[in-house]
Amino acid sequence: NLASEDDNITATDEMYAALEFTVQNSKGEYLVLTQKDATTGAYAYSSVTANKEDGTKIKLGTTSHKAFIADLPIDTYTITELIDTSIYTIDSATKTVTTYQKETAKVNFINTELAGELNLYKSALGNNVAGIKFYITGKSATGRDIYMEGVTDDNGEIVLDNIPIGTYTLYEEGSTVPAGFLTCDPQDVTIKFNEETLVDVVNEPMKGHVTVKKTTTDGNVIKISGIEFTLTGTPKVGGDVITLKATTDENGECFFKDLPIGTYTLLESGNIPVGYITADNQEVNIEYDKTITV
Repeated sequence: NLASEDDNITATDEMYAALEFTVQNSKGEYLVLTQKDATTGAYAYSSVTANKEDGTKIKLGTTSHKAFIADLPIDTYTITELIDTSIYTIDSATKTVTTYQKETAKVNFINTELAGELNLYKSALGNNVAGIKFYITGKSATGRDIYMEGVTDDNGEIVLDNIPIGTYTLYEEGSTVPAGFLTCDPQDVTIKFNEETLVDVVNEPMKGHVTVKKTTTDGNVIKISGIEFTLTGTPKVGGDVITLKATTDENGECFFKDLPIGTYTLLESGNIPVGYITADNQEVNIEYDKTITV
């Protein structure tokens, strides 16, 4: 008769057999067994029970790589892996093995982390989207440290596949961002089994501001409100020509805010007071996070 699960299992020489099994790429609730992950080289864990055909449990010990039972009565056993199927796929949860006299029967379980895909789409002014590095980092649902990276193609796209499910942080590598653009803030991304996670990333250009103060050479401040100014130019980072208009207030001021850095031309374009000559055009160099007063 088989010993109880709390007893040591022994047998006579005539009944001698052994059972050896491994669990690959797996982490279970009880951490009974360990096995080196063939893909990553990391160690992972699983919980496994061995049962005689009549359902009697055999208590297993813990080893570094494999489970091994010596002096096991010759019989037919089922080996059942207790695993969280919300984070793993398994080749077979239960396997049957028959032991023979003075032989070692072997059983191998292979488990694979559930995985998904990340599709990143980058956009930026002037189509500055190629050659920019992004990476994700964090722990998978199984508790494994994950780091994966990619570089945008000419269309600003990156596809990272076979990412273990879990929630990660996505970073943009600032050293690869073109001059004149701000690095995107980190953001969390969640990878789900057999799904594509879509992420749209927009690099905003660096911006500055312009304040126009209208005066007259004779010091007369009458009718300096309502005068139209036009600011036009092409951002340093490229893109279409920007043309903006603004009208002076009662203090003779007007404002152009959040302009991509670059060199622009300011001209007095309308409603000039009678008796005054239109002011000369001025070149305005807009710098990041600064307000230029003209």
